[in-house]
Parts: sequence; structure tokens; C-alpha cells
Amino acid sequence: METDKKELSVAAKRRLKEKQQRYNIILSSALKHFCEKGYNKTTIQDIAQSSEIAVGTVYFYFKNKEDIMIQLIHDIGRILRRALGEEFRKKSGSIEGFLNAGRIFFYEVCQKYPDHILILMRESVGQTPDIEKARQELFNKLIKDIMNALIKIKDHHKIQYKSKMSIEVIATIVVGLFEKISYHFLINNGTHIKQIGEDVLDFIYGGVKNLIIGKLNDN
Repeated sequence: METDKKELSVAAKRRLKEKQQRYNIILSSALKHFCEKGYNKTTIQDIAQSSEIAVGTVYFYFKNKEDIMIQLIHDIGRILRRALGEEFRKKSGSIEGFLNAGRIFFYEVCQKYPDHILILMRESVGQTPDIEKARQELFNKLIKDIMNALIKIKDHHKIQYKSKMSIEVIATIVVGLFEKISYHFLINNGTHIKQIGEDVLDFIYGGVKNLIIGKLNDN
């Protein structure tokens, strides 16, 4: 009896692993099609065919094409927030850590996950209300993350911002800049991305300095 239970447990784990693999294959296939053909021109049949599964299997994992796009938005959100957060925490509270997090976005995230960025910045724009809601929720989380980082910078450097709205203004501008610049980077095939990133970060640094009272040391 104990052996049967153990074998059942092993079999259940194998089935769970296979389900997760199919789920990931569907997402990878959809990501490729959305980037190459566009969200509107991609069909569930396209995704199923390149995933080498039946159309019905796609619907077993996702309600529809919209559901797949929303999951891809969640995925890039996790990638972005984890990468930027981990880099900032290495020098938590310092302006250097803040700028290094920006470098990670341009140097690593955009280059390692260009398709995900393209999905977020181009293919998910102007779609259904639920897709737009997912995009906005992600951008709101990013803004909140940056606001929290700016509060830590304030405490670390013993500075004050010029108004109660300064932190939110800076965070919103940073997210907007990253959105527009990363899209521009992608449609220009990544030309001079490091220099573009440094220019953006210099611009942000200057903006932060102009909205504070006190000395912003670079450490």
C-alpha cells in the first residue's frame, strides 16, 4: 500500500511537471507569434500549431487569446520588478543603487527579453479593457516601487523633496521614459542602447537633483 502511494505521488508530480511544460510552451509560442505577426493577426490555431498541440489543449490552459496576453504581461512584470529590485537592494537607499537599477533595465532586461518588452510596449497597447487594465496595474506597481526607492534615497542621503508630489512625479516620469525609450530601442534594433541608457539616466539624475532640498551625494 505504501509503495502504491509513493508511485502515485511520483506519477502526480510527473503530470504536474508536464502540465507546466505545456503551459510554458503555449506562452512561448504566443510570445513569438505576437511579436512577429502581431497580436491581432495571431490566432489560437497559430499558437496551437507551433506548440504542436491541439487547439482544445490551448483552451484547457487559457480562456482565450486575451488571457494569454494578460499572462505575458504578468510575466514581464515579474521579470522587470525582480531585476530592478535586486539591483537596487545591492546598494539600497543610495542614488547609485537607483541608477544601477536603471542600467539593469537597459543593459540586461531589454537585451535578454526584447520580445517581452515589445509585447508590453507595443502589442498590448490599445487592446481590450482587461489587457489595458493588466498593463496599467503593472505600470502602477512599477511607479510604486520607484516611489519606495526614492523614499529610501531621501532617508539615506538625509534630503527632502521640494513638494509632496515630487516623489510621484519623478516615479511617473521614470516609468514613462523607460516605456518610450525601450520601444524606440526595439524598433531601431538596439542601436547604441548603452549610450541611450546613460543619457536617460543622466537626465533622470539631473531631474532628481532639481527636485530636492539638500546635497545628493553619489554614494
